[in-house]
Amino acid sequence: MSQVFVNPWIKDFIEAHARSSPQEIYGWLVGFASPNGDVHVLTALTCEKYATQHYVGASPDPLEKLNLGSAIPEGLGIIGLYHSHPEEVFHSSTDDKTLINLCAHDSKIISAVTNGEITKWYKLMPEGNTSEFKIRYKQFPNKKLKFLIIYVECYLNLPIKLDFPIIPQITTQ
Repeated sequence: MSQVFVNPWIKDFIEAHARSSPQEIYGWLVGFASPNGDVHVLTALTCEKYATQHYVGASPDPLEKLNLGSAIPEGLGIIGLYHSHPEEVFHSSTDDKTLINLCAHDSKIISAVTNGEITKWYKLMPEGNTSEFKIRYKQFPNKKLKFLIIYVECYLNLPIKLDFPIIPQITTQ
């Protein structure tokens, strides 16, 4: 990985998100990797659905990542994640395992950890360990990307003949 460029407002956003909750928080970094290997973080999105969330430890709902991935415009993707630690800012062994697993699919994934005042950035090294690194701030043309994700649950009460096979289909127009 050559360099990582982050929109300047993202650090403040991450730290404000951490200060907004007494529990550990989680979020997504969205951007792209350029052909020369540079990573560009354009926006950050808060995790809205947690599988678990405690004072020390949080795990996002896996469906949220899938839904988010399908809502991101073509050419962009989840390029990293961020989360908080209540006091000391460090990359724990759990954080290392998470980053290593994510990098199995994309070696350019990065991780940010904050306590609401300090934010540190981490990446996976070629040797297989994680290491803190310095980001570079860069103002991108659009200040923020906007996403609209709608969750819908539908329940139908239809009379069904049990001797007839049911084949569910979803169509969009």
